[in-house]
Amino acid sequence: MSIAQGDVYTGMWTDWSKNNQVLGSTITLTSSDSRLLAAFLALFVSLSVSYLWLLVVYSIHRARYKITTGKCRAIVRQQQVLLKAGLTPASTTIRLVRLYWAYRFTPFAWKQSWLWISISAVSAASSVAAGLFSSKIIDSSLYINALTQSSNCGYVSLLGVSGRVNDSTIMAFNQQRATLVDSAATYARDCYNSTSDKSQCNFFPSTTIPWETNWEAECPFENICLGPAVRLDTGLLNSNSLFGINSPVEDQIEIRKITTCAPIIQKGFTEVRSDGIVQYFYGSSPSSNATKTLDTLTSNLTYAYTMSSSFYDSGLPPERNLWSPISKMNNTEGDGTVIFISSNNVRFTESCDDPIFSAHVPQDGEGFDWYEADNLAGVLGCLEQVSGCFSIIYLSRRLLFRHANVQITNAKYQVCNTPSNTCSAIGGLRNKFHEATGKMLLTPMQAGTANVTANVLGQFSRIPIVTNGNARHLVASQSQVVDEIQLPLPSNQWQIEVQFWHATVMSLIQHSLLEFMIGPNNAALQKYIKAPITSEERAVCKRQRVRISQGFANVSSLGLFFTIGLGTVVIILALFLDNIMGCITRFSKGDEQKHRAWIRDDVLHLQRLAYTQEKAFGPRWIATDDNDIPSVEDNSFLDPIVDPQEVKPDKIENRLSVDSLMDVDGTP
Repeated sequence: MSIAQGDVYTGMWTDWSKNNQVLGSTITLTSSDSRLLAAFLALFVSLSVSYLWLLVVYSIHRARYKITTGKCRAIVRQQQVLLKAGLTPASTTIRLVRLYWAYRFTPFAWKQSWLWISISAVSAASSVAAGLFSSKIIDSSLYINALTQSSNCGYVSLLGVSGRVNDSTIMAFNQQRATLVDSAATYARDCYNSTSDKSQCNFFPSTTIPWETNWEAECPFENICLGPAVRLDTGLLNSNSLFGINSPVEDQIEIRKITTCAPIIQKGFTEVRSDGIVQYFYGSSPSSNATKTLDTLTSNLTYAYTMSSSFYDSGLPPERNLWSPISKMNNTEGDGTVIFISSNNVRFTESCDDPIFSAHVPQDGEGFDWYEADNLAGVLGCLEQVSGCFSIIYLSRRLLFRHANVQITNAKYQVCNTPSNTCSAIGGLRNKFHEATGKMLLTPMQAGTANVTANVLGQFSRIPIVTNGNARHLVASQSQVVDEIQLPLPSNQWQIEVQFWHATVMSLIQHSLLEFMIGPNNAALQKYIKAPITSEERAVCKRQRVRISQGFANVSSLGLFFTIGLGTVVIILALFLDNIMGCITRFSKGDEQKHRAWIRDDVLHLQRLAYTQEKAFGPRWIATDDNDIPSVEDNSFLDPIVDPQEVKPDKIENRLSVDSLMDVDGTP
């Protein structure tokens, strides 16, 4: 599944998947902006490291001041000069090593060198590590978390729209829903497998929505099941970590979905008429007392599976349901579905003992034998239940206390709020969400999240949307050969089908939540979007978290601000080091001498001293030990410094001249 770049939010936000506001603070940028930021950070970190090294060598220079006040070894004084030379850590390391090498045969050379070489080498390595760290601030990996933003947030509704809805709009609406179901089924087939590594499986915040399976569960209906039922229990599903509704802990909700299915007895509930019509009486529909009517003749002419279902919503009055189940199937603790799977004239290469796909009727083929289905249809009943958990968060003295506990009553799990002693019991979707939001004290954002989630679940979280008329979503059909030939099926094929339907529903919840947040892909349906009403529901529209793989990068706000903040402080301290220390040393004579020693070891001052000591007369230097930059009075000329052994004695005094002693043309 993909998302348009225009539907991705760029800017600062908090990624609550990290459960911490500071660590989760994130800035999403486009790829081009992230590259500019990466280049800036590389330059900034390099500059910051160079100035940090200046502070380090200043500290070392001050620490060594005491041993340089009197006579000391030449290597010590030369090391002091190298520290003040303004070299990079790597260059300083090289120069210190070369200095040691020059004195390697003298006593104490290694003792006087190893510590400073080590410090400079570690600093050089740290500068490289800082550069690598700065690159980690920007996450441009294959998949990054991002928020969606769209003006089309809402669900598509053709009810109550102004004007007449034409047939093409209805077809587009049905096609949109069918495409969504097909996408969810494909995702479930490809990704609800721990060994899958397909790229499309990394789009949602959680690749799969987990559940636990009980293969020997009790029948959800009254003594009407063929053997044990299969029960699929998701446990509590967090709206943030699993559904990607990006909210802090106090605004999160948790829901639980349980699906229990079992093959249903047909004897006593099926009537075969003389004209080949077969009727199933598991409850009435608005137009008939029979739940389902099948034609044997039509079935014999059909060489593929067909599937249909009838559904009742326990939260609606009977007259508003399209199926009124018989008392044995009317379990008011959930929403019920009865599913009819017809094998029709599909030919099984081997007999099948599965109660839904049962095939033991042998037939002679042209060169091979096959088996036909025992029944015109297999009947499967499912009960779907939900439960909600809404954690009450109290803020007191800046401490968050979470009050929630889980009770077990008659093997039914309930999630309760301790202070109010109210529970969201297991039951039908509509009833339980109304009960939870009506009885439990929720934060406004919890209520908004619950309403949005209930709306999406009400449309896309039930098995009928997968099973009604969608025989292509049968796992058994995936092992067919040219439609009518069915390869061998296991005796628990119905359990495999239920598992896949449940996985498809879980995947459909993920897909439909995203579609709610960004709107349908079909532009023709966008004018039929019903936008959220409350401000909290509209806020939920901006909280959907997805994983995207192209066009964007995430920046850690903590890492970025820490790097820029610390680097700025280091640069300011280094730039104004002499000024700052000059003010500080006014109150301490010892510190003043240390700082003056630092200034005197500057290369410009060493040059000044070289000229001053070489010739007693000449230009006057305008400099003291308090000035970091010495200068010559009256813009005087300086000859090169020459080793006295390289010139004749009568020429030495001519090596230093000043422009004040000459005319403009050079005449004295």
